[in-house]
Amino acid sequence: MAIVISLDQYWELMQEAAVLQHSINSNFEKSWQYSFQLGHGIEKEIWINPHISLSITNYRSKNALVLKLPERKHCLEFCFYLQGSCQISSLGEVKAGESFVFSGGIAPQDCLQHPEREKRLIISIHMGVDYFNRLISPFLSTKNSIAYRLSSPTEDWVYRKSLPINPVIQLVLQQILNCQYQGVTKQLYLEGKILELISLQIDQLDQTHRKSSPKLPNKDIDCIYEASEILLQRLSMPPSLTELAKLVGINDRKLKQGFREVFGTTVFGYLRDRRLEQAQELLLSGQMQVKDAAKTVGYASPTSFNTAFRKKFGIAPSLYCTQKQI
Repeated sequence: MAIVISLDQYWELMQEAAVLQHSINSNFEKSWQYSFQLGHGIEKEIWINPHISLSITNYRSKNALVLKLPERKHCLEFCFYLQGSCQISSLGEVKAGESFVFSGGIAPQDCLQHPEREKRLIISIHMGVDYFNRLISPFLSTKNSIAYRLSSPTEDWVYRKSLPINPVIQLVLQQILNCQYQGVTKQLYLEGKILELISLQIDQLDQTHRKSSPKLPNKDIDCIYEASEILLQRLSMPPSLTELAKLVGINDRKLKQGFREVFGTTVFGYLRDRRLEQAQELLLSGQMQVKDAAKTVGYASPTSFNTAFRKKFGIAPSLYCTQKQI
């Protein structure tokens, strides 16, 4: 029978089973013994610096586990499944030999399902988006790159991608697992390996992205991203297509073509989705009633807003508010 728990309940179970243990001669590394209800093994967390942490999950499950995650702030995450599998509602199935990348921002409600009696070995890297941005911003020459999408503060939880673990990445993962250093030497070694791993992962993402990348020149793609930022700043009173095209220096045809190629939707579709996401945040915060949130993001008709909100999130905005308050 599956255990169905929240994220808070998961950590309560973990800490009930064993006292939090610090590794020998280390104040930056901690290990948890898995709760008997969950399985047998260890969860290890290593803080490389205040902005980067490394997690190593190594255990065999006892029961099937359904972990319910709330809407939450989330950092940039690179996760590598060396053994085991997981069904992620926002991504699909991730199996042994695969990795996934989540961009930072506001993560939506999610559900993780792990099968019973399965050996799991998972390496996860968590990095603050601001720190990642400081690392890579001096080297960004175009917005048409995965690195920009991962670092952009205007894009909240929009990038999720699963990829196979190639032999080069597999080697770096094994070097991390087999690290024999201690203390500050261990921190320095692991920091280098983590940055190498992230570089390899971004290169792999870029190669995948280029195969289906837009046919527009980079300068036109930069204009498309500039147009998207203008729309984000003027959600309630957006410019017309013609005005928007003039503001960024391209014609209407390229503007419409560019939005389809870069964002996979029309200009109106992009605007609609960003409006609804902002309305969702306003309702979640409890700052506004439904009709006020609709008006704030530019919906003159409450009926149109309710229909669009239900279509995007699968629930009426009034019920959404009720659920979030429980």
